[in-house]
Amino acid sequence: MVIRRFLIITFLALSLFFLTSPAVLDFVTGRYREGLANDPFIKIEKFIRSHYPGIPQTDLEEITIAVLEASAQYHIDSYLILSLIAAESSFRKTAVSRNGARGLTQLMPDKCQDFDWKDIKANVFRGTEFLRQQLDRFGTIQLALAAYNAGPTRIARSEEWPRETRNYVQKVTGYYQELIGVQN
Repeated sequence: MVIRRFLIITFLALSLFFLTSPAVLDFVTGRYREGLANDPFIKIEKFIRSHYPGIPQTDLEEITIAVLEASAQYHIDSYLILSLIAAESSFRKTAVSRNGARGLTQLMPDKCQDFDWKDIKANVFRGTEFLRQQLDRFGTIQLALAAYNAGPTRIARSEEWPRETRNYVQKVTGYYQELIGVQN
């Protein structure tokens, strides 16, 4: 009798908890799953992991926060910044190109002289600042990305972009469309 009473009380208590828990109610109604899919942190982290599955958790979190902060400071969509980083370094903070570009945003050495290019926040901010300058100068995302890749002087002088630059712009905009949910 005592065991039966204990089981009934336990069942009622757990039922009451689960039926009134906002998280459980959200899960049961499907809002939980929908909320996770639209959570920018989760979406960003999932995108980063798709490009660098073995990324250390601390780097993942630091990149996510740096991108969101740089986005707010420089008024650039965080998904565009992420797309640029994915194309430039696949989220590898120590990446160095054959041309000598360094870090997550692949800055040339002359742009890295006054900070540690391996520092995630510093590199993301400096790269985002440079992208902002190109957006202000050229006025469109495509031209700004081309200038980021080939250099602003080269893009300002030329009507035809190098093949590498055309491919780069297409790659970044493809990642961006993926993040914002546009189907090709």
